[in-house]
Amino acid sequence: MKRRILPRGFWVYAGLLLLAVLALYPVQVTVLENTVEQYGMELPVSAQLLAVVNLIVPFLLGLIGILVGQKWAPKLGLRSLVYEKLDWNRSVADDFKRALPIALLGGAGVGLLILGFDWWMAPVLPDVFTFRIQTPGAWEFILELLYGGVAEELMLRFGFMTALVYLFTRFGRAKSTLPYALAIFISAFLFALGHYSATASVTEMTNIVWFRMLFLNGIGGLLFGWLYYRYHLEAAIVAHMSTHVAMNLVMLGLAAFTR
Repeated sequence: MKRRILPRGFWVYAGLLLLAVLALYPVQVTVLENTVEQYGMELPVSAQLLAVVNLIVPFLLGLIGILVGQKWAPKLGLRSLVYEKLDWNRSVADDFKRALPIALLGGAGVGLLILGFDWWMAPVLPDVFTFRIQTPGAWEFILELLYGGVAEELMLRFGFMTALVYLFTRFGRAKSTLPYALAIFISAFLFALGHYSATASVTEMTNIVWFRMLFLNGIGGLLFGWLYYRYHLEAAIVAHMSTHVAMNLVMLGLAAFTR
């Protein structure tokens, strides 16, 4: 049998990554157009073309994450059920079911923590973070699931966290959990820090804003990293998606209740 240059798992995740990045396009166009209007700037090219250019970097980072994960994760005891099922012909249903409850509940818990924090800390947070009952848009929700749930996990967990473990273990499987713990914490910190641009674009970066950004996103990153280590990449993806689902369901419920 002729060996494939790239495994089937790669194409599945590359396809999902492409959808996730394309879902960013309308957001990029809106941000660029608002920036031009607000500051009176003049773009060298159209906002539409510049938005496409801006999508190249996250797509390439996601591809690198996929390639790193598929090469090194199996050597380190880190798993992806998609690869195991499609490329190694393993039965993975039981493994998925085993991780599903904790992934769903853990992710939902992070979502509720974010909402609860903004409600509790409202007196000292900027108005942009004030807890408001609002109905989420369908496109925004899809973007959160695809880009947050899939693209970010491919970059930060499957790619960056795997690379860190590989580096810490000196290119072999670790005999202790320390390299994995360090990789989880560092990738969670980078995940939290990665929200700087989006946060700084809507408010001044005061001490409380820094704390909110690092704490709330860091907690999520720790959970997703642990799930990838303890179970598999798909558990981290489900938990990340569950965070957004929980937040949106709460908003929908509150909006319906207060009508």
